[in-house]
Parts: sequence; structure tokens; C-alpha cells
Amino acid sequence: GKYQHQNPKAPLTRDLSGQRVMIGRNQGVGDELFFMRFLPLLKARNAQVVYISEARMLGFANRLPFIDGTIASDTPLTSVSDIIAIDDLPYFLELGDTDTPASIRIAAQPEALQRAAIALMQAGPPPYLGVTWRAGRLHTDVDHSKETTKILFKEAPIEGLAAALRDWPGTIIMLQRNPEAHEVAQFQQALGRNAVDFTAANSDLEYMLALLSLIERYVAVSNTNLHLRAAAGLPTHVLVPTPAEWRWGFADAPSIWFPQCPTYRQTLQGDWQPALNRLHDELLK
Repeated sequence: GKYQHQNPKAPLTRDLSGQRVMIGRNQGVGDELFFMRFLPLLKARNAQVVYISEARMLGFANRLPFIDGTIASDTPLTSVSDIIAIDDLPYFLELGDTDTPASIRIAAQPEALQRAAIALMQAGPPPYLGVTWRAGRLHTDVDHSKETTKILFKEAPIEGLAAALRDWPGTIIMLQRNPEAHEVAQFQQALGRNAVDFTAANSDLEYMLALLSLIERYVAVSNTNLHLRAAAGLPTHVLVPTPAEWRWGFADAPSIWFPQCPTYRQTLQGDWQPALNRLHDELLK
């Protein structure tokens, strides 16, 4: 983008009447969607909320009632003093550990819903189950003894996951973003039945929101699509690797941030099978 964050020197006051507060994206789209849940708390202080983001997110932002104006992040900004990074907003609102607002809600566009409905109908009969087995970097593990750096992902085992989904009564669609060349075939083979490749849908957020609004179930590691599904008001069956990302806590229970989402956790010993067995049983109920 053309702008840089320059956070205020102090937290925001309780009454922001007549003040324009500019908020800018800082991390990936998933985190951006997650932290948008704090914007209504900013708007409740009577601020004029201006949101700066990539073009692909502005369609969503323009539909949210607590955002008063938007600016594309590649727009040169020369006269702005403070732009708060959206993931710093809880700090500047002085929120506590118990302030856990629900996800934003975004309605899918009618045209996108129509396209998605046709694509699903062509893919196979309902009910539809979407699956994502890997998401972006969790952290970097540096092994100094071998002088190698390994990127660790939020990831569930493809073959074990496929086995857990094998008895799904309808159509399974793969929603994995940027799958490795062998992964789609590996998932299909382990599944022992057809699954439809919708991986290209990840390039269009509006279309993906529509797809996630229409499918009955979504099984995934924490990723952007989980946040889109939450914005559609629907739960995800969340596969939680160990160690868990901060959003997912430690107990085998739903997250305080996503109370509607059942979790399936890898054990401390690294075993996924108990979680995948439970996933299989609960999906078929």
C-alpha cells in the first residue's frame, strides 16, 4: 500500500463525536476479517470510521453499517496523521480479556449466490461438505544444528482427514487454497470416491462467501474461509493442531471467539486419530 500506520500516542477517548478515525489493514485477509469485529465498538463511540484496505476487501467494507467511508490501500495519502492498524484496535479501545465481540456479518451478493448455486448443482447432489486441510504459516521453526529453517503450517493429515469424511452422504468439495500439485489427487485417492475441485474459488472473496453461505458443512483448519463462513453466520468444524493458535485456546472446547464452532484437536503427543474419529461420528449425526 501507499500508506504507513502511525498509531496514536494514547488510547482513544470514550466520546469521539465529530472525529474521523482511520483504520488500516495490517495482516492477512483472515486476520483482517477477524479484527473487523471490533469496529462496531469504535463506531459506538460516535466516531466517523474510515477504513483503508485492498480493493478485494472494499466490497465487504462498503456493506458494513459501522464503516462510514473506505479508501483503497494503494491510494497515496499525504495529509493523514494517525492510521490505526486494525489488529491494534483492541488496545486503543482499552478492551479487556472478556471483551469478545461476535464476528461481523456480511451478506453474500445475489449474483455471487446464483453463480455458486449453479456450480454446486453441477458438482453433485446435496448435502455439500467443504474441506480445507492446510492454512498459512503458524511460525518458523529454526533448527540451528542442521542450519535449516522449516515453515510450520496449520495443517491436518490429508489421508486421515479424507478417511473421516468418506461416509459423507452428499458431495464433497475441496476448498484448499493453493494446493500442492499432488495434494488434490492424494485427497481423492484416500477418500476413495469423487471430490470436486473448487480450489480456484479462493481467488474471489465474494464468490467464496457465497459458496460458504450455501454449503451445509465446512471442515477446515483455521483460515480465511473460516472467517468468511463466520461472517455468513455459519459454523465450521475446526481442526486445531498442537500447539494451538491463540484464537483456539487449549481445552477441547469451542473458542471464545467462535463459540458456534466445534473443535477437533491434535493430542499433545501429535495424534490426530481421536479427533478425526469424533469428527466422522459428529458429521454423520
